[in-house]
Amino acid sequence: MNDRRKNLSLAEIGRRFHVSAATVSNILNNKGKFSPELAGKILAFVDEVEYRPNLLAQSLKGNSKIVGFCLRGNLEDPWYIRVMAEVQNGLRRHGFYVGTVLGEQDLLQVRQTLDLFIQLRAAAVVLGPLGYTAEYEELRPVLDKLNFVTAFDTLEPMPLPSVRVNVYRAACGGVRHLYDCGHRRIGYIGPKTPALADRYSGYHHTVHELALPFNDGWLVPETDSLGELESGLRRVCARPDRPTAFFCQSDLIAMRAMKALYRLGFRVPEDFSLLGVNNTRESELSIPGLSTMGFDSTAYADAIVATVLDGLDGKIHPENASRTVNPVLVKRESVKMIPAENSNLNQ
Repeated sequence: MNDRRKNLSLAEIGRRFHVSAATVSNILNNKGKFSPELAGKILAFVDEVEYRPNLLAQSLKGNSKIVGFCLRGNLEDPWYIRVMAEVQNGLRRHGFYVGTVLGEQDLLQVRQTLDLFIQLRAAAVVLGPLGYTAEYEELRPVLDKLNFVTAFDTLEPMPLPSVRVNVYRAACGGVRHLYDCGHRRIGYIGPKTPALADRYSGYHHTVHELALPFNDGWLVPETDSLGELESGLRRVCARPDRPTAFFCQSDLIAMRAMKALYRLGFRVPEDFSLLGVNNTRESELSIPGLSTMGFDSTAYADAIVATVLDGLDGKIHPENASRTVNPVLVKRESVKMIPAENSNLNQ
């Protein structure tokens, strides 16, 4: 296709159909009144020529429909790819064009990306993961120059609108599911890092709320080393009062634990039940399939889109400045039902 035809102006399209540029704009944005027959002809034409709106010209006129999306996450993570695609689709349905920059972990690179969106006079910018307040403070001089910014996957309270998943509730729900399956001695696998503190807090709170026994000896501080994880599990499994189930901070940790237990001669779920968090694609493919507390990427993307739209409409208030998406239990084969009295042995 000839690039000249792709870059036609609204006025040029209008002259072809003997209408004004404003009428063409209304048809493309589904606004105002116009003939359905005319709309059909113009929409067919712009599809045929692969029409591309001149976003830079729009932004320089002060009526930008550009939204910048800066993804700092792992591009191999299907969760982020799904969220990004669904945010793009959601904003496009409202007439916005989304410019995406991927994989910018370094804050200097993020600043350069934000400077680009400033030059384009973007209507809004979506940025994440933006975990810590210290990161926000470093980026603040640039963020303050943008029209509207919303962050996602925040780990600490931020002085800007944000969207996050409720991992505390995920931990609470995971422990409750293990309890409902008859387990009364529930261990924990995962590091006690600040980034994951909500998961441990949810586990600890629910164990006490259900009046279950709690023992520091059932905690396994997982590391990236499979050997160290295996050593920690060997210690716990040797106890006469060992747990019958483990809540794991993430699906990845749960699958590492599954392998470590197998190397120690144990089976999941026959000997130990495991439950993770995130509902990654791998959790469905593992053998046995991993039960997990997952999050709906569509609901998460919808929350980001709603925050952007509210911000541009001046409707951001304290009650909707921070949105959270709650978890959903995904039952698979890694959690075994046991008679509750069996799990009370050796308490």
